[in-house]
Amino acid sequence: MNNKMLTIFLMVIFFCCVYMPAKLMGETISPELNQALTKGNIASAMESCAETLYSTDDPTDFARINVIMSMLLFLNRNPDAVDRASTIRNFMVDPESPDENSAKAVLGYLGKQLSGKMLFEQMKQADPNWQATAFVARYIRILNELGLKPKILNQCIMQYMKIAETLQPDEWGNAWKERLILWHNSLQTKDGEIANFEPLICQVIEDELNGPIKEQLMTINTILNNMLQNRKHEVQRNIKKAFIDLGADKDKAENKPYITLLNYLSGKAINIKDVFQSTITQPDFFLMTTIAAFVKTLADTKPGDIYKSLLLSYLDNYETNMKNSTMESVLNWHPGLEKWKNWCSNDFPDSPSLKPLLRTHCKAFAIKNREELAKKATIKLYNKLKMVKSLSRVSMAEYKKVRAIFKDRPRPESMSFSSQSMQPYLRTLPSEVKQGEGRRLAYMNSFKKLMASNLSFSQYSGSIKMQKKTIKGKVTKADINFITIKSSHGTKKYKWGEIKPEQYIIFQESYINNNIGGKVRGKHNIFSSRSATDNVLTKEYRYLAIFCDWYGRYPEAIKFAKKADAFASSKGATRKLLLQ
Repeated sequence: MNNKMLTIFLMVIFFCCVYMPAKLMGETISPELNQALTKGNIASAMESCAETLYSTDDPTDFARINVIMSMLLFLNRNPDAVDRASTIRNFMVDPESPDENSAKAVLGYLGKQLSGKMLFEQMKQADPNWQATAFVARYIRILNELGLKPKILNQCIMQYMKIAETLQPDEWGNAWKERLILWHNSLQTKDGEIANFEPLICQVIEDELNGPIKEQLMTINTILNNMLQNRKHEVQRNIKKAFIDLGADKDKAENKPYITLLNYLSGKAINIKDVFQSTITQPDFFLMTTIAAFVKTLADTKPGDIYKSLLLSYLDNYETNMKNSTMESVLNWHPGLEKWKNWCSNDFPDSPSLKPLLRTHCKAFAIKNREELAKKATIKLYNKLKMVKSLSRVSMAEYKKVRAIFKDRPRPESMSFSSQSMQPYLRTLPSEVKQGEGRRLAYMNSFKKLMASNLSFSQYSGSIKMQKKTIKGKVTKADINFITIKSSHGTKKYKWGEIKPEQYIIFQESYINNNIGGKVRGKHNIFSSRSATDNVLTKEYRYLAIFCDWYGRYPEAIKFAKKADAFASSKGATRKLLLQ
């Protein structure tokens, strides 16, 4: 046998005896999990997934089992299913692994990070097992978000079956086949028992059986939410559309509770007792009437004329009877119920988290209104000061009034003012002042670096005001993290936060007075020309002005700003920086 024939023979042996068995083994899952997915309930399938994850260190198994587990969580209607899919996706970090890339695509789709189109675009070159799994994921997400959509769901099943025909019976992509058939039959017959009462399937069936009532309750929900937002025109538009959608069905007896509740919310002269009487035979509408009565009472009552006991009675009625409903749109009101009850019991205190309708009844609402007017007046003054040509024309009273806008300025001990850490503060500011404050923040963020550089160049000696005491010593070294001070007690490193902010001003003034325009180690001024000296002085005084302004030392801020702008090269830049 020549070498060429021997090579071909060995390749055939490798393919048949090594490669294909390894390939098939890599495309299967444990018999226990396969059985659980095929015939078992969700609990047994999830337990089998957990056992496999616990016992394996194979990245391929990790990818596949986590995708299966995520799909089972959706079937079990787990509220964290979407978040879990997104989180697990982040653990897929090997771009060279086809399984991890496919898992990332399916998990991204389940986690609402990818659309269906993007999912299948990424699945074009994937292993058929992953392609089949992607269609099951599509089926599950459609059920979870849209409910029973026969055309889309049937397409998913057909595509899945087409791919499944190409797979071996024990390949893992085939494990969903029997379950898909059960889901299909269960949804067609509206019988949850066929699909082993899987929560997602049962919920879809329940929604289908209660479809008209569910839509009516969602409409009432929309109307009430618009009332709580004080959107009166939207409320009337919602009610008008609801009557149009009913059409001829508005005369049907089963729609009477809905019609009565709509008429009540529209403002027709209907006694709330009659609405309760009309809805008493339908628990879902009765519960919704208790919320409607609460909201409508607030909407119809002038601030100050509100009746605490009446509002509490409506909320208590809802809480007492909520056990009679399983409708999500009805039970959605329960999480906020306790907050409303506390609001009523405590004489309607104001809170930013309250809905606008409730806030109109707060005793503190008028005060809040006055604060808003004061803020507008301050912004008006702020815009006026921006236009002045000289700081001498700005009174200290006006300056302090405008600075009230920045009363919540962060002043970290570390003197670190990075853009990222300051974003929460900037978001609280009126839009008119954000840009200017952002520029001042840039100066604050580099102030410590400038000061450290100055202190390293010209070592300060004298009294140093610490947070707890004053010491006499000499600054021998400084960087953005520590300042080293030599005193009679030895040499020690201190954090910047251990020094009082007013000492920073002393450091800077000392540096300016002793080094710019003076002598340094026996040599004359270190700058080559008068204009260079002026530019440095402008910069040093500008930093001091911004620092003093930030720390509420307004007279000093104005003083240093005037010194900075005393040089022709400044052209009033420091004034503009302070007042913009």
